[in-house]
Order: sequence, then C-alpha cells, then structure tokens
Amino acid sequence: MKNLSPHSFGRVLRPAFSLIEIIVVVMIIAILMALMTPPLLSVMEGNRLTQSGQGLLFRVSMAQQMALTDNRPVELRFFHYADDNGFEGYHATQIYFYDEASNDQEPIESPLYFSQGIMIPDSPVSPLLSGLTEDAPAAEKEPFKSMGAKYQRIIFYPNGSTSINAPLRDAYLTLCAVRTDTSDASVPPINYYTIQIDPVNGSTKSYRPN
Repeated sequence: MKNLSPHSFGRVLRPAFSLIEIIVVVMIIAILMALMTPPLLSVMEGNRLTQSGQGLLFRVSMAQQMALTDNRPVELRFFHYADDNGFEGYHATQIYFYDEASNDQEPIESPLYFSQGIMIPDSPVSPLLSGLTEDAPAAEKEPFKSMGAKYQRIIFYPNGSTSINAPLRDAYLTLCAVRTDTSDASVPPINYYTIQIDPVNGSTKSYRPN
C-alpha cells in the first residue's frame, strides 16, 4: 500500500464548504449586486448622455462654421422615429448643404445616432422641436426612409443667422434617457443635456446638471 506523506494527508482531510455556507455567500453577492446595479446603470446612462450631447453640440457648431466658410446655407436635420424598443423621439441628426433655389439637399456627412437609450423627446422640454412631427416632412432617403422617419431642420446661413423662428428663451432642445418622463417642462429630468441655439447668430450654449 502506498504511504501518504503528511502534506498529502492534510489535503485529503481538508474540509469543504458546506451547502449552507455556499448559499450564504451567494445571497451576500446577490444583495451587493442589487445595491450596486442602480448607481452603476445611472453612471453608464450619464456617460452616454454626455457623449450624445457633446456630439450634437459639435454638429451644430460644424454646421454653422461650414455655412460661413463655404458661403452657402447648411441644414441640420433631426430625425424622429421609434427605436428598436418602440420609444419615439429624435434619435439621429445629419448635416446637408441646402440649395434654396432648387430645394435640394446634399448630405455632407453620415448620420449621427445618439447613444443607445438617449433621445431628444418630442415634449415641452425641447420647445425647439416639440409638437411639430405631425406636419413634418417624411424622410426621402435611406436609412431614415425605411424607418418611417420624419424630420425637423435648422438652416444656418452664411451671414450667421438661422431659420429658427422662436425667441431665445424657447430656442433649446434637451437630450435625456428614453425612459424619462418629460411631459412637464417645469420639472426637468433628473439627468439631461440641454443645448440652446441663438436664432440671431447661431451661437450655442449647453447645460449639463452636476
């Protein structure tokens, strides 16, 4: 018979975890995950919101600058459609050169899609775009045509002015999470990114709550 060394004998006799101990550990892990998940999701959502807001702010500035440098109107479109989860709102933008004489639009860049779970709601928190989708034109080109998208537009002119027909206090839009209740403009969402566009000179301001 093969003799066991003291070390191997110790390994043979080492006690294992009992079923009760394993259940307790699993329960503790589950409780910790339940406590950590909401804050973690909020942080991830905030990062996506900031990324989308900064991307849109850059597109607005780029459209204004291109109108000045190319000496021709530039159009920024906001596309309204339902996302994969059925949430309706403005989920993407795209910049076009705009020919006033022929009413033709030439895309300058690929569409900018907001991050997953982020949109501009068609609600009072975005007065620059709210309440206009019923009369808005349908998208004529893909990929938005097959989505049944409608769009609103802001035109930036070479002289620095815009097509915005609203006072400065209403010339803003707000990005927020799709699950946010935005039915009341007097109660801002918990997490949001607001961009204001001056109708006269096209300058922008942004606000992101801490």
